[in-house]
Amino acid sequence: MKTIKIKIISGFVVVISLVMIMGVINFISTQITNQKAAIVVDDELPLLNLYEAINFNMNERTSLARGYLLYDQKAYYNAFTSATDDIRVLEKQLIALSPHKSTQELVDRVHAWEQLMDKQVFSQYDNEDKERAIDNFRKIVEPVGLQLRTTLNELATTRVENISTSGEDIIKSGSRAAIISIGLTVGIIVIGIAVALFIANSLSRPIVRVVKRMKSIADGDLTHEDLKTRSKDEVGVLIHAVNDMNKQIREMAVEIGTASKKVTNRSKGLSQSAMEVNISSEQVAVTMKELALASESEAQSAAQLVDSMGLLSDNIHDANEHGRQANLVTDEVLEFIVKGNTAMNESVSMMKVIDENVKVAVKKVGKLDKHSNEISQLVNVISDIAEQTNLLALNAAIEAARAGEFGKGFAVVADEVKKLAEQVAKSVSNITGIVSTIQIETNDVVDSLHDSFEHVELGTKQIEATGLAFESISQAVHQVVKQIQIISADLTEIAGNSEIMNHSIANIAAITEEASAGIEETAASASETTNSMNKIVENVESLSEVAVNLDHLIRRFKVS
Repeated sequence: MKTIKIKIISGFVVVISLVMIMGVINFISTQITNQKAAIVVDDELPLLNLYEAINFNMNERTSLARGYLLYDQKAYYNAFTSATDDIRVLEKQLIALSPHKSTQELVDRVHAWEQLMDKQVFSQYDNEDKERAIDNFRKIVEPVGLQLRTTLNELATTRVENISTSGEDIIKSGSRAAIISIGLTVGIIVIGIAVALFIANSLSRPIVRVVKRMKSIADGDLTHEDLKTRSKDEVGVLIHAVNDMNKQIREMAVEIGTASKKVTNRSKGLSQSAMEVNISSEQVAVTMKELALASESEAQSAAQLVDSMGLLSDNIHDANEHGRQANLVTDEVLEFIVKGNTAMNESVSMMKVIDENVKVAVKKVGKLDKHSNEISQLVNVISDIAEQTNLLALNAAIEAARAGEFGKGFAVVADEVKKLAEQVAKSVSNITGIVSTIQIETNDVVDSLHDSFEHVELGTKQIEATGLAFESISQAVHQVVKQIQIISADLTEIAGNSEIMNHSIANIAAITEEASAGIEETAASASETTNSMNKIVENVESLSEVAVNLDHLIRRFKVS
């Protein structure tokens, strides 16, 4: 949807775009003018000045040469040389500005003229051939210099013409830029005014139409056709909204007029019906009072019966509760018996496991005693070996003593072997003591295990006997539980039947009370209905007056 905001912004964008175009064109024109002016300032004017300076230098040096020839004063020659140095600088500037072949040829011609001046004039003059020097100056050097100065004048004239042409072009470019700027300015003003008028008209005309239509609606005229528009902006939305409002108000007015007529017609019939209902409700009120008295006596009888059944039901519930508690107690006893029986079975199993473990322990301790005896025998063998080693060490020491100096090393070894044998003997003695202690303790363990084995067998037999007693008790308790469950089931059934009877009687009493209350309420409602119908009659009359007033108001709107 193209909004008003977008339209206004679009208009400003068009104007700004034209201004930017004008700025770009002015910038381009200014750049072109600046380029042409730069050519004149940077190229043409310096070249013109150089040509004129070189021409002036040529004239000056010609005059100095003439003065030197006429007056024979060295100052003229020195001035000529100084001017020649000056022209070297000018030549370099000229070549830098115009590095062309023609420029180099011009410089070469100047150099050639200087060489002619030096050879044909100054050399002859220095050789005291003044007449020939003057004659060469007039006939050879001066004509060449004149041609050279003429060329310089022509080049200067050409530069002046180029500068003049460039100036005219700059003036024309400025004029064109001014004309274009004026044209663009006028165009921008015209287009800006056109855009402003277009936007203003596109906004004001639909709004004026909407204002006229709103005034017509305010005056009550709803017969106009819908406003036409192709706009899809906020103004178009406003026009469609006004059309919808006109249509809805017109339909509302028609419906309200129709409804007011129906209300007027039906209020008359409603008033007549209300009178008839009022008479009938008075008759119903009398009848309902008679029914209320009969229902009250019936409700009192039902209430007494409910109280009696309540006492019976409470007694049955108490008996059922005692039976249920006895059942729970027997269930707990049975559960404890089952747990005790299970524990007894587990104890028997554990005693059997302990019995097996004790048997295994007795066997292992027997093996341990056997191994201890074997260790004792090995210790005796080691003890014998140690004694023999000690004897051998003693014999070795004796032999070493006999050997004298040659047996000292052997004596040291024998001494070490003796010490080792003594240490082995001590270790064997300790091991013998430890093994003896182990054998004594092993015998004690074997005796203890035998005693434990006998006690375990006795305990196993007693636990098995206890398990049989628990099984007998469990069977007896099961029989008691079955009998209690039968009694409890019978009491439960009786209690359920008594509750059903109690509920039925209570329902009868409640229904009777509700019926009595309903009859009383109906009687009261009948009285209230009579009063309400009187009020309805009054309200219907007021409604009829309101409908008439509403019909007068609706007739103010023109819908067709």
